[in-house]
Amino acid sequence: MHFEITDGAIDAETHLVEASGELDLSSADELERRLRRAAESGKRFLIVDLARASFIDSATIGVLVSANKQLRPLSGAIALVCTDRLTTRILEITGIDRAFAVCASRAEALESLRSRRFTRSDPGSRQPQPHAGD
Repeated sequence: MHFEITDGAIDAETHLVEASGELDLSSADELERRLRRAAESGKRFLIVDLARASFIDSATIGVLVSANKQLRPLSGAIALVCTDRLTTRILEITGIDRAFAVCASRAEALESLRSRRFTRSDPGSRQPQPHAGD
């Protein structure tokens, strides 16, 4: 079974992981390592590009859910890029599409994460309030 995983920083808080080929039990450990390493290096926002994935299984979904749990205390998030109808259907059936932004492009995923950074639910995004008399 063939798979390839590449990754790199987008900015100070955002990291891209691109996975292609068959993503199953044999690739899950590598995907998990890449996602964990990004989070441990201070990246709160991850884009996982699955556009070139030909197959994903429950091990891959488990890795994504685990990474999401790791980012949650940091007010982080994961956005998935998925263009394949079958892969999108798997994400829908498993409910992953309700836990992650599932986007048609990297640009859309990045925009989704950027808008999330500045929502009121993100404690790190709150601006200091002026003091009375300022």
